[in-house]
Amino acid sequence: MTRLVRITTLLFLVCLVSTTAFSAPFEQLFRVMKISGDCEVKPAGARKFIKAQEGKAYAYGTTVRTGRKSSALIQLSAGNECRVLAKAELTMSDGITNPKLKVIHLTEGKIEVELEEMLTENTGNSLNVETATAVCGAIGTKFSCEAHKEQDINVVVFIVTHGSTTIFGMNYAIDQVSAGTALSVSGDDAGSFTRIKTLKGMFDIEYKDSQGNPKVVSTEKNSIVKIWRRRAKGGNLIIITVIVTEPDGNTLPADVFTDQLPEDKQDKLPIDGEAKPKRRIKFDGNITVTTTTSTTTTTTQPRSITPIGKGRSN
Repeated sequence: MTRLVRITTLLFLVCLVSTTAFSAPFEQLFRVMKISGDCEVKPAGARKFIKAQEGKAYAYGTTVRTGRKSSALIQLSAGNECRVLAKAELTMSDGITNPKLKVIHLTEGKIEVELEEMLTENTGNSLNVETATAVCGAIGTKFSCEAHKEQDINVVVFIVTHGSTTIFGMNYAIDQVSAGTALSVSGDDAGSFTRIKTLKGMFDIEYKDSQGNPKVVSTEKNSIVKIWRRRAKGGNLIIITVIVTEPDGNTLPADVFTDQLPEDKQDKLPIDGEAKPKRRIKFDGNITVTTTTSTTTTTTQPRSITPIGKGRSN
């Protein structure tokens, strides 16, 4: 083998490895692909939605929505995609301080996200899915997120099918939600309460204890973590109460601590001492489970629960 042939072969192998081991970084524009049914877009600053064009690139800041019995595929780059299912609405945004971070603001509906495993290691890109009750941080993973509203209650369901994600929100953080895990995060617009239920699998959730120190609690299927927030009478403090209910119905001692009152909650949170509103969450989301002994896919719906603060929630 001549020296030229050896060099040519080496370059070919390098290119081959590069194309298989490295993920394409997110592009400056995203594309709407594979439209089925009705799909509309509204560019940043526009007042009206217009019909989306399949294959066209759109600037971040654009809102995308699908109609009934419709779907579309959002492509951030080759191999990094977000499938938008029927009757969904979301806005694609850049990260405020990190241009390599892309954000999907999901208002309603369901999305399925698939990101290449090598994405972050080589490009620095990452993706957040922001909802009314939680933020999901994703790198090299596959997961779905479904958001809907019941009267004044926001309910979001996350299901991780490959890799892992982080999920966090006001006064709590879950560092790792692994494949095979599903959870719902509910709350009101005011932020007066958050309810986190483990629907499948297990994970650790971190919050503060009564001394203000970090505390980690392990959850499993049917575990429920409830977080109540009240404004202190006078001052800029918020009083936070965390109650953990185990799958068997046993309730752990409550943790109560204070924190600074967020500016955006100053006129929304109820004052400490006021009666807690009754919250009845009738739906935690549909969880699709494929058994190991059959190829049949079944869908289960959790039962209705009693009001938060009124005994065990199932």
